[in-house]
Amino acid sequence: MILLIFTILVVSTGAIMALLVNLVLPKQFNDERFYREMPFHTPEEARYFRRVSYLDELNRGRMEGRIENYPWLVSISVLKHKEEPRSMEFRCTGIAIDLHLVLTGESCFDGLVNRKYVASDFRIRQGSNYFFKKGKTRLANTMGKPHSEDAVYSHMYLLSTDLQFLDKAHFPDKKFEEENATQAKFVAVGWGGALVATRDVSAKSRFFIDEWSTKNMCSEEQNCHNSIKHENMRPQDIDEDETCCQLGILNFDVNATRGSLTGKPLVNVADGKIVGFQYDVKVDPASNFGYSTIFVPMSEEDRNNILTNKNDSKYQPSSKSLSLYRRTFKRAYLRNWLRHTVEVAQPRACNSTTKQNEEDPTQVFEKP
Repeated sequence: MILLIFTILVVSTGAIMALLVNLVLPKQFNDERFYREMPFHTPEEARYFRRVSYLDELNRGRMEGRIENYPWLVSISVLKHKEEPRSMEFRCTGIAIDLHLVLTGESCFDGLVNRKYVASDFRIRQGSNYFFKKGKTRLANTMGKPHSEDAVYSHMYLLSTDLQFLDKAHFPDKKFEEENATQAKFVAVGWGGALVATRDVSAKSRFFIDEWSTKNMCSEEQNCHNSIKHENMRPQDIDEDETCCQLGILNFDVNATRGSLTGKPLVNVADGKIVGFQYDVKVDPASNFGYSTIFVPMSEEDRNNILTNKNDSKYQPSSKSLSLYRRTFKRAYLRNWLRHTVEVAQPRACNSTTKQNEEDPTQVFEKP
């Protein structure tokens, strides 16, 4: 009799726990219909790239981070299905630059124009390795671009929140330039893909740390854009352990290429200061398979300009460009390139039909 009562208690407790988990977790992570959803740009891509094995291949070799080492790092999500309060979609990485203020990039809002999102639809999560659980979460109170009409600052976004950021991001006094770089090492930190920060997001993974260095550890033949031999090469033709070196550039004219600024910061390993923000892919027209990851240099002056929020604030570019290198798996590099060419051939409709209105999350930022 005692055993029967004990069994009933155990089963009842398990049922209650399952019910609580179902109520607390975001729907996309406890409902099979949502679990494999990821923020790809077209329905065609979504059907092809939902496979978890494919996602694992794209993220293979990337290190997962620990939030204790980056306490100023936050994730920003949005309600994907407004009628379902638990259907959260990751949008971007952000950094805390003031007590209640988060800085991120315009890619956070790609594809959301004319979908009538407002600040309170966005969730900011602090102190968690994951974008959907643990840590502290609050709604955004306000969002928008800095007042400055400068071409670089206009690609950035500010969100205010009731969260308190006692550990704020730090920037160097001046922009990191070539004379400072003697085999310098950096890490790009944040959720999402190494190439496009709003993609390749797994429910089970922490944020990633992508290592970059000023030292070119590959020969010219081993650089990714040179080591892919012909235009008919397929990812499955490449050995799964074969690696190559991807090119990055610190110092870049934001208006000179297609893409958008992300909220993913580039951190100097030596002092933990943020030296740049990641920009989306830049295509090398001289190569069938060439692309580089761009980082816009940042300094304490830029942080002050953004916080001051004046119309006449001007971004001062670096005097020199700095080449960076990152070792990656060649299969992942080629798959990313193939996805990019699909986008170029079939650009998203919202890019050409965007209308500015009161629902568009591109308004000028006003502090609460």
